[in-house]
Amino acid sequence: MNYLRNTRYLAGASALVIAIAAQAAVAQTTAPAQEQGPSASETQVEEVVVTGTLIRGVAPTGANVIGMNREAITATGATTTNDVLARIPQVTSGFLAAPTISPDGGNTSVRPNLRDLGRASGSTTLVLIDGHRVRPNGDTDPDSLPPGALDRVEIVPDGGSSVYGSDAIGGVINLITRRSFDGLEVAAHYGVADNYYNTDINLTAGKRWDTGSGYISYVFQKNDAIFGRDRDFMRQITGDGRFCPPGTIQVPNGTLYALPGRVAGTTGGCDNTDNVSYRPAAERHSIFGAFTQDLGDSVSFDVRGFYTQREYINTIDFNNAQPQTLQVNSQNPYFQSIGGETSQTVYTSFAGVVDGHASYRRDEFRVNPTLTARLGGGWQLRVSGAYDWNRNRQLGTTVDPTALATALAGTTTTTAINPYNLGASNPSVLASLLRDNFAGGEAKLYQGRAIADGVAFSLPGGDVRLAVGAEYLEEQGANSKNGQSLPGQSASLPLATPDASRNVRSIFGEVVAPIVGDANARPGVHALILSASGRYDRYSDFGGTFNPKLGVDYEPVDGFKVRANWGTSFNAPPLGLGAGIQAVGTLPTKFIAGQQAPYSVILAGFVPDIDPQTATTWSVGFEARPKAIAGLKLGATYYNIDLKDQIGLLALGGVSLTGEFSKYIQDNQTCAQVQAKYKAPEFVNFQIPLAATCSLSPQPLLTVIDLRQQNLGELKQKGLDFNVDYARPTSFGAITASLAGTYILARDTAIVEGAPFADDLRGAGMSRMFLVASVGAQVGDFTANAAFNHRQGYDLNPVLTTARFGTQSRVKSFNTVDLFLAYKLPVDWLNDDTSLTLNVSNLFDQDPPFYNGCIGTALCGFSNGATLGRLATFGLRTKF
Repeated sequence: MNYLRNTRYLAGASALVIAIAAQAAVAQTTAPAQEQGPSASETQVEEVVVTGTLIRGVAPTGANVIGMNREAITATGATTTNDVLARIPQVTSGFLAAPTISPDGGNTSVRPNLRDLGRASGSTTLVLIDGHRVRPNGDTDPDSLPPGALDRVEIVPDGGSSVYGSDAIGGVINLITRRSFDGLEVAAHYGVADNYYNTDINLTAGKRWDTGSGYISYVFQKNDAIFGRDRDFMRQITGDGRFCPPGTIQVPNGTLYALPGRVAGTTGGCDNTDNVSYRPAAERHSIFGAFTQDLGDSVSFDVRGFYTQREYINTIDFNNAQPQTLQVNSQNPYFQSIGGETSQTVYTSFAGVVDGHASYRRDEFRVNPTLTARLGGGWQLRVSGAYDWNRNRQLGTTVDPTALATALAGTTTTTAINPYNLGASNPSVLASLLRDNFAGGEAKLYQGRAIADGVAFSLPGGDVRLAVGAEYLEEQGANSKNGQSLPGQSASLPLATPDASRNVRSIFGEVVAPIVGDANARPGVHALILSASGRYDRYSDFGGTFNPKLGVDYEPVDGFKVRANWGTSFNAPPLGLGAGIQAVGTLPTKFIAGQQAPYSVILAGFVPDIDPQTATTWSVGFEARPKAIAGLKLGATYYNIDLKDQIGLLALGGVSLTGEFSKYIQDNQTCAQVQAKYKAPEFVNFQIPLAATCSLSPQPLLTVIDLRQQNLGELKQKGLDFNVDYARPTSFGAITASLAGTYILARDTAIVEGAPFADDLRGAGMSRMFLVASVGAQVGDFTANAAFNHRQGYDLNPVLTTARFGTQSRVKSFNTVDLFLAYKLPVDWLNDDTSLTLNVSNLFDQDPPFYNGCIGTALCGFSNGATLGRLATFGLRTKF
């Protein structure tokens, strides 16, 4: 409550400061108000979607806006929206990293992430389409938009909750579509790399008329799979191949015998990444439509929407994802003794026997109508609504451990499994082991919003503009299944997430005051603009939160601007968290150093009453356009983020039984204490149910480890963004050059509240610098652009050591070069907008750096970037 009260006082004080400064500016001017030029209320304000502000036609005060217009996007050779974002260094999740979907993850979309703010639940980056929230918690795949509908991308890498509400901690990515289109545009691409291809075709058709316009854009995209065997940088890290089919026998004295030869002291061998789909085969259909119509002199109607369907097939390798340790005795009809023993352990897997494919499908529909009324005096009212629906489905095959145990105990060839050659087992026995593994979910969002903005009053420096608004949002989530991986477990444990819903009621406002402008500029103060914005959101499940933001732009001279902002932001808990769902299971394992109890009790699910993640953000920077060098722009921004109450799972590494961790780990608990406190469903497919553990005599002591989703620690990050751009027309066309990047100065995390901060840049292995430099030229009808991309290497602390590759203490930098060429065809029977393009990504076919470990359990042997290899994409674009 003190925090809420303090932020309200601060917001009120900031508004008072602006008002006093405005009155002072009025008092200092000698020109009568009636002698000033026409105010904005007497002229039509340009109706442009601007990211980071509620007010039309003005840039957000104090913020660094990173933008790419349609011309710049075309010059990169990007064929998808994610390709565009992958060229922006601040989008650290995608920069120099070809989108891949881990086969063991189950994700069905690519989530852009600004700043990569750690383990935060949901998303700390808000993705908008035309300034509107699409789905909560950042679950927005930018490729839902056909490229032909995209007009420009704007990114504000600052906190944005004062304008947009939840999720805008690291910043806001706004995908802005074309306002209108007239004609027919066709764009097609075909890309090829080693053992890989992709293709797409985009059709956009539209018409403008005196009072409105309408257009439709459709894209079809398809790519085949890249497997681990297709790329040298993806490799098995561990040398233990005992699970490789047909497997390895271990007799009671510990001696290993590789099948089928059964030579003492040997194990099987294979690369368990060979059959993993590094890039899944995928197919997408997306369609976007827009319609705008004036309904009179002062009212207009606009509706935009899209539908997208994406299907892809992931492939796992059962050697890695589902290794089997089979206990076999002499009653099994296939049993073969090696030295007279009556039981054996067989290490094997169902690779090559069970289809490792899992199919995913995602459908999404969105419609967003807007009614705009021009009220006079420069004021405008925009009333909009939105309906968003999406559905995910996943279907694969898994082996039922209970049925497998029954088959191992079979006594005839019609009831038993052959442990030495699983594929040679009776087909009916194999069929009895397999289960369809289905996971699915459905979510809906309903939204209504009203915003009024216009001129409040005029100052000598310009018009003071004001915006106020209100919003209602309702989220609904249908039943799904989630997996939670636990220590020592090779498979995820399914947890049922209940149907859930919530609503959010919000009010917000913003004021921008130009204290000094062209009319009252003086030496040393060419311009001064102050702004304040604030938003109050009331959630039906966890309560209210207020987030203010202050901004200032100061130009001491024309062409040089200093800007700064401060604000707070938040990320609401994902829908369904805080419902109090729990699951309990036990393991005969000690996880914590110093643990006395022989059994560990794991709590999973969600802690009731989860609070939102909150952040305080501020930045200061400059922009310069030196008059001595025409076409040059440069700038830099220092940013600072303090993210608290991160929602996530307790990471067991480095925790202890005492101090700040004592609320999460309780040692030497009796069965009676645990059963009385945690009356919850048992884990599905867990090793030992709690009840079974407590039935032992004598009853063992237990260590309770709380691995539920909950508010945990804190992250502090500060860094520097920088950019240099140069464009100059020449006698032969034009030349361009640019340099843009971000450098992390410090990144410290505390595992839980009260824990000491640790340096992530030394311990977690995260790149400090992301950078892209490009040069280009236009010579007549020919355009060329080359870009150098860089992700800095990092130290590993602790170092990684494996028997196969030894010790690794550092991951190297990843550097690639991209080349784009375009030629406008000067053919009489073609129109002037027909061009051929060639885009070569990773021109020199650089592999990502070696990493002596795995990403998840499937993508092994590389880190600090991702690539499809040298990918050459040929394109044709024309317009009629």
